[in-house]
Amino acid sequence: MQRIVVIGNSGSGKSTLARRLSAILGIPAVHLDTLRFVENESWVSCPKEEFRAKIAAAVATDAWIFEGVSAGTLPLRLERCDTIVFLDYNRFFCAFHAIKRRMKIQRKPRPELPKSCVDKIDKQFLKWILLDYPNQSRPRIVEMIEASGKPVHRFTTRRAMKRFLAGL
Repeated sequence: MQRIVVIGNSGSGKSTLARRLSAILGIPAVHLDTLRFVENESWVSCPKEEFRAKIAAAVATDAWIFEGVSAGTLPLRLERCDTIVFLDYNRFFCAFHAIKRRMKIQRKPRPELPKSCVDKIDKQFLKWILLDYPNQSRPRIVEMIEASGKPVHRFTTRRAMKRFLAGL
């Protein structure tokens, strides 16, 4: 495992898992949101072509753990990866975890986000976790993962994911 894609719903723990894998394997973690959002701008995405160019440059390197949910850019990551970790958790678990994370960190940015992007829980974000991701993005993601032919570690519980980590 030298080029790993970590994918899942918002609130599934992709970033935390990428950091843990990075520490265990000694491979740098790349956070999609770090590449997507403009520094010093609150939740402003960089232009689409610039975003894709950043991803292409990151996946061109020899070793990485790339985490993020963007189905639109997943083919760029899947093409170069050798392993897929799919956090396929229940949507309600993900919503609960996102709310819990927000309450825990209050008004501080997460480490994988630009400092200007502070977590917010609003109707749009909860709609994404509870409806849009499971009904629109997840089916596309599953299709792309299956078509990739790459080894997949699919987890439906945190316990199973932790057993996987313990075995590395």
